[in-house]
Amino acid sequence: MPDNPTAQGDPGSLITRDGQLQWGGLLMGPGTRYQLTAEGLTGWHDLPGMDLGDSPRAADHGSTPGTRLAQARTVGATVLAMPGRSTDPAQDWQSVADDPDPATALTELRCHTGLLAGEQWLAVRLHGVVRAVRARVSARVVPANRQYAVSGLARVALQWVCTDPYVYSAEQYQARTPVRRGGGRVGYPLVYPVAYGTAGISGAVAVVNVGNAAARPVLSINGPVVNPRIANAATGKVLEYRITLTEADRLTVDTGDGTVTLNGSVSRLGSASPSSTHEQDWTLVPGANQVEFSDDASDAAAALVIAWRDASL
Repeated sequence: MPDNPTAQGDPGSLITRDGQLQWGGLLMGPGTRYQLTAEGLTGWHDLPGMDLGDSPRAADHGSTPGTRLAQARTVGATVLAMPGRSTDPAQDWQSVADDPDPATALTELRCHTGLLAGEQWLAVRLHGVVRAVRARVSARVVPANRQYAVSGLARVALQWVCTDPYVYSAEQYQARTPVRRGGGRVGYPLVYPVAYGTAGISGAVAVVNVGNAAARPVLSINGPVVNPRIANAATGKVLEYRITLTEADRLTVDTGDGTVTLNGSVSRLGSASPSSTHEQDWTLVPGANQVEFSDDASDAAAALVIAWRDASL
């Protein structure tokens, strides 16, 4: 299972200009010693390959449509690792022919593009918008040609594989709602002046996913609650757990990983009620989603926090 991007830090924190690319702690593009060639990125806006569940019709031409699932995304870029130094970080890199250590740029690039055990953020800013994918380096081609031997300028072909093919917003969004509570009742017989009670709380919050694909959020339930329920009116999916939380407890539902943990350590996946949907099937569809939070206690201190990134394919 790929790392859930909602649980990671913000990507693209070093990016300041359009055309820049950040891989982990390495910044490439305008204003750096690593310039992307005119071809730019490949695979960034492309639709990934598909695994098709179509099945041939038994007694007719064609096939019966089945499920379509995206394969891993492959992103490529060709980078010029330039010797020299920049006189101003806001300006383009200034190549210096007599750089005393022309191999520094390539050495640094190789350190950042080695074999890593896990995935990390690959972020790109285009037209003022930073988006990111979770990726690993799958190829690095560096010809040790005459150009590199003479000047230290290296032309490096890089390739990343994203086991999670979604492209995410760099910013992580949050929404919060208290648990649903009914209003106070009027007591009978009436005694003047009449006390009309307090207004109720709907427990609903509007969540907008501006991507073109379903996003899988992290849902944090803060106690005290009894048997919490989280419903998405846009999909009809409901998560429900037979559990009691104190004011000091937090139940975290990671719909990307499909996990349910109490206070960040103890699994409570088994507390799901028989009518509850599978965690990974509970998503935020593109557009508006009305999320409703309720339980059997309606304590004023209980709340739900939703964290997500917009997702696109």
